[in-house]
Amino acid sequence: MFEVVLDALETTGDPQYATMFDNLYQNFCKRNGTDWSGNEYNDDIAWMCIACIRAYLLTGKVEYRTRAKSNFDKMYARANAYGDGTLVWKQGNTGTNSCINGPAAVCACYLGIALNQKSYYDKAIYIYSGHRSKLFNINSSGVFNGHVYDSYSTDENKVSNTWASTYNQGTSLGAAVMLYNYTGNVQYKNDADAIMSWTAANHANSYGIVKVCQTVTGDLTGFKGILMRYVRRYAADLGHPEYYDWLAKNAYHAWNNRNSKGISMSAWLHKTTEDFNYSDGG
Repeated sequence: MFEVVLDALETTGDPQYATMFDNLYQNFCKRNGTDWSGNEYNDDIAWMCIACIRAYLLTGKVEYRTRAKSNFDKMYARANAYGDGTLVWKQGNTGTNSCINGPAAVCACYLGIALNQKSYYDKAIYIYSGHRSKLFNINSSGVFNGHVYDSYSTDENKVSNTWASTYNQGTSLGAAVMLYNYTGNVQYKNDADAIMSWTAANHANSYGIVKVCQTVTGDLTGFKGILMRYVRRYAADLGHPEYYDWLAKNAYHAWNNRNSKGISMSAWLHKTTEDFNYSDGG
């Protein structure tokens, strides 16, 4: 949700969104403190670090950069437990998940940009490589079909959940694009193309409208937005204007399913009910 505000700031340049972000950030820190290592979910920390480092890049406010670096470094130090680039999703649990590897790689790229430090790009490359080896659907000929699996069991040494979510596809897409921009290595470009093609073919209906995560409760309500953020980056950075049309079609569909109060719920395929009321977790 923090990044939605940053998207608005980035695309419009309107300073009201910088103010809105800072209000949200101050509220978050008042409730959660400025050291987030007490949270056992490493992906939670990675998501907030992405928001902060993006906010720094868009506003120049050094506090955001300081907070992102400090918390990312603490998270990475404890999550990098396997020696193969993959990260622990939740402290005390074994195995690795796309929901930590994808955003951690993205965040490391942003930190590399913001701090002009190669070491963070090295971390991003390391995380991506481990993630790719464990959770990308690669056939015996070495061809990746674009399907990013959810989780891997280190105890059983195998993929434990083949589910592909919009947010895991999205952050893997974003990491591939950012690492291609940095390295020029065509593998990252090919991976990005495969992820985008698989996602468009499997997560959208015959009209090209995203059909998954059709819910108004729980974490799934925010996942589609994460995908869309990185589809935009893919379209812009790798020169695929056809996906601007794809994004616009989805946005128009969601908008047209608003109710008379102008509210569009997260289940895009359905008309928003007139009595729709958002509450935390419900």
